[in-house]
Amino acid sequence: MLTFKYLRRRVSIVRTRGNLRVKIAHSNRRSSGIMGTVAATAALLLIAPTFFAPLHRANWSTAALYILPVLALLIGAYLIVLWISLWQAFGVEEIVVRDGLMRWTWKVLWFKGTFDIPTDEISHVKAVTPWHGRNRVEFSTQRRRYHIGETILHDEAMELAQALRRAVVAP
Repeated sequence: MLTFKYLRRRVSIVRTRGNLRVKIAHSNRRSSGIMGTVAATAALLLIAPTFFAPLHRANWSTAALYILPVLALLIGAYLIVLWISLWQAFGVEEIVVRDGLMRWTWKVLWFKGTFDIPTDEISHVKAVTPWHGRNRVEFSTQRRRYHIGETILHDEAMELAQALRRAVVAP
């Protein structure tokens, strides 16, 4: 039997007694996320000595004035690339709609975050399915617009948007 691991479903939707529980598993491209982490770390380790060598040769205080801000920007860029690649490899989202509250939890390895949004504040839920394939579900509140499930399949985005609309919109 022929299987495509890049097309496996990541979204599981469970409806029980008026409650909705959605789990979006990690990306289908786990290996590229791990390779991104390794490549970013290797690049930082190769470039970092370039910034520390002038600190030993010149007057430390004047060299640090010019080199440390650039090094800080480099480390900031490294942390952003590291976060993106770890999210791609290990990111998991869970959405629970219960008793007028939508709890959206994301987890990457040991990092975890939770958003609690009252369902009466949610004004619009739609599936965003552009031609280039970065399908997601988008919902709006009075203050912000949120995106759920980056790079899920087209059918999963449509099904998730429909399930969220039913759970969030009061009958």
